[in-house]
Amino acid sequence: MPSTYSSKGNLKFPDFDIGVGRSICLHIPYDFRGGVTELKLRLANTVKKKGGKVVVSYPAYDSRWFRFLRKEETPVEWLVRNAGVSKIEAEASIQNLKRSDIQTSKPLSYHPGTPRAFLGICAALAEYPDVLIYSTEALDLSGTNDVHNLVSLHANTLCAIHISMAHFHGDAKPAERICPSKSQCLE
Repeated sequence: MPSTYSSKGNLKFPDFDIGVGRSICLHIPYDFRGGVTELKLRLANTVKKKGGKVVVSYPAYDSRWFRFLRKEETPVEWLVRNAGVSKIEAEASIQNLKRSDIQTSKPLSYHPGTPRAFLGICAALAEYPDVLIYSTEALDLSGTNDVHNLVSLHANTLCAIHISMAHFHGDAKPAERICPSKSQCLE
């Protein structure tokens, strides 16, 4: 396969099928210097040209600039605001996750990365996408596998594209990629 990475740091996405039930793991080169947010948006624009509704998942984060004037959002409040669902639907969605690490009464800032990733995927799935683009950056092995398992539960209704960013061990050696099961890996 030809290189998808130029010396200037620009990625050229490989061509792939986005049919329902497909799982794609897009391996980003180890020397890529760009940000994952920009990468997700560029990939979404590329995939939109193929047709279908494309939704990008972002971990839950209270980005309201005036948050210091108000009490912090809880996971339920964040999901209501970002998924456009009712409070009852948000509570049910969180309860269906069956995760003890999502404390609905605690502020969002109390929660570590994996629960925030789960909330972001719940918000994205509430939009009923044909294609879901997500990543597991900054999650440990257990969290990454949990997120992949959550997405795989919806595999029969969408195409899932995982952006696999490079990770390194403490000794600066590249870490092994953690891909969703049954996914097609692309460089």
